[in-house]
Amino acid sequence: MPVGNSIEINVNQESFTIRLLREKCFSSAIGGQCAPEICQCSSRGLWFSHIYQAAYSEGEIDVTCSMVFKSTRILSDSIQVKIIENPIVYSNEPMSCNNTSQINMSCTMSTELPVYGFGMWIHSVHGTALRVLKGKVKDNQSILMLPNCSYQDAGEYECVAWTTFEGETYYTNKTISLYVNSPPVIVSVNKLRQTQNIILTVSFCSFEDTTAIWSVDKAVVNSAWIKQTLRKRTIPVRMFNKTLNCEGYLANISINSGKAGRYVLNLQNDFGDTSQAFNVDVFQAKGSTTTFDFRSVIIGITVVGIFILIIIVTVILMRGRNASRYHSAPSSEPVIHIYDDAIPGYLEVIDNHSENEDKESDDTSTNTISNAHVYEDVN
Repeated sequence: MPVGNSIEINVNQESFTIRLLREKCFSSAIGGQCAPEICQCSSRGLWFSHIYQAAYSEGEIDVTCSMVFKSTRILSDSIQVKIIENPIVYSNEPMSCNNTSQINMSCTMSTELPVYGFGMWIHSVHGTALRVLKGKVKDNQSILMLPNCSYQDAGEYECVAWTTFEGETYYTNKTISLYVNSPPVIVSVNKLRQTQNIILTVSFCSFEDTTAIWSVDKAVVNSAWIKQTLRKRTIPVRMFNKTLNCEGYLANISINSGKAGRYVLNLQNDFGDTSQAFNVDVFQAKGSTTTFDFRSVIIGITVVGIFILIIIVTVILMRGRNASRYHSAPSSEPVIHIYDDAIPGYLEVIDNHSENEDKESDDTSTNTISNAHVYEDVN
């Protein structure tokens, strides 16, 4: 082990000491205990390390490490470090493009090394990588061309450059932000049918303040039976097979289900306008359809009940009528009563006294008929 568990490091004629004390490492370069990212010592004092930050980007550094042992021997070793500058990439940022126009983004590399090149461009939004694109390389410049700029092209573009020295490859990059001057972009539309009204909904993205105007049959909607809303929302949008969030709006209009027509939403910002049309017919909404079916069932049951009641009453009346006919109808073979014969087989004697009694009886009660007869047998 070196004397004092310490070593001396000389960097371009500037010296500092690293010492192991009570299993802790100290450096005179920082005036205190070493931090792991600056200097380190082994627990037995067999090795020492120190990180030196060069004050310049190119040139050479001479480093000498010395140790003193008990035998008064001094052991040292020297190395020479050559500093190579990483490639520097320049670009113009930020950049912007108008909708449907062409834009070229480029990055230029500066290096003294003979071997260098460019990698793929990386397109990302809010840290989410969407796609990799190949640029056109010419000398020390890489050019990325977007022929038809759209809202999906907005985001960050990373240009990657590399150099090679003594078998090692070194990378550097530069990020360019691209803004797209686009009119509002409609993401989704929806038509919701309720019991009493219809709700039309349009969600859209827009990087600028946007106005939304509804019209029906070319006339601006302005009525007490119509309710319009426009709220800022974070809208999920699908781009390059990935779902991202954009700053956007949600436009709603609630109308009476009987107010048919062609409803159009016009969206406008500083860079253009976009429209969305809906055809609304007079129809029975889903909630009303359910009510209508339920009422139809009730009406059907009522009609069937009335029909059954009529049949029952009719049957009862017919049974009563048939019963009356049965009791009052004569028998099929008439029975001849002895008193119904016009020519009796005997001689009826009329008694004057009885007749007088009958007359007296008739005088007292006109409503009583006497059937008393006196018969005399004829030999």
